[in-house]
This record gives sequence, C-alpha cells and structure tokens, in this order.
Amino acid sequence: MGKVSPKATKGLRLEDIIAVRVRLSSGSARYFLTLGRIFDPVDATKTLDIVARYADRYDLGGRPSLVELCQSLQEACREPYFFEALFRLAQHRIPYGPTYRAWQRRVAAQMKRGEHLHYLGRRRRAVVSKAATS
Repeated sequence: MGKVSPKATKGLRLEDIIAVRVRLSSGSARYFLTLGRIFDPVDATKTLDIVARYADRYDLGGRPSLVELCQSLQEACREPYFFEALFRLAQHRIPYGPTYRAWQRRVAAQMKRGEHLHYLGRRRRAVVSKAATS
C-alpha cells in the first residue's frame, strides 16, 4: 500500500471529481478518478487514504509508493480510460439541498468499501497485427 504524500493536498483546490496520482516504486505513475468532496469540502486526505488502501487491487504494473492529489483532471487526461471514468462519474447527480447529507454519508460508506474509484489503466504498446490479405 502506498503512503499519502504529506504535501498531497497543500494549496490544491478540491473539486467534485478529482484525479489522484499513484506513484509506483519504479517512478512511473498511475491515475484514478473519484469523487472529491465526500469526506471534507477542502481536504482530500481521507479520500487519498482510501485510494492508497485499495490501489493494489488494480493492475498497476508495480508497487504503489505514494498517493497524491492532482492539480486538475488535465494531469490524468491522457490515460487509457480517462473519458470512460469521467463520463461515469459525471452521471452521479449530487443532490444539493435537504437530501445532500444522507447522500454524502451513503457515498462515503461506499467509498470506504473501495467503490467509486475509477482506475484509468496503464498505457501499453499497441499490438499491430497484419490482417490476412485474400
């Protein structure tokens, strides 16, 4: 399990959907998208702890060593499953108003079980195959 960087959220703005970078012991990085303001409106530490706890369930291609909040979604936008994850997360309606707290508690419990973490995959070399010509 990777550790959360002590500077992971310093000076960064927390949004409804966030990108999280997981640094591997090899130095390469993998990314997740998830919901940002579920545990705290400005501090992503609890969310990053959850990503760190569940990161090794995914095919990262290495051992997680550090988990940190990205400045924006742009940092993760070139990953293979970025748009699929963004589309899925954007479909979650956030019920602002009187039902917000109950929704927030329900989603927080789900996230604590490892739900709502969208791994963006890792880039692999494209396999080029020659089509059989007739």
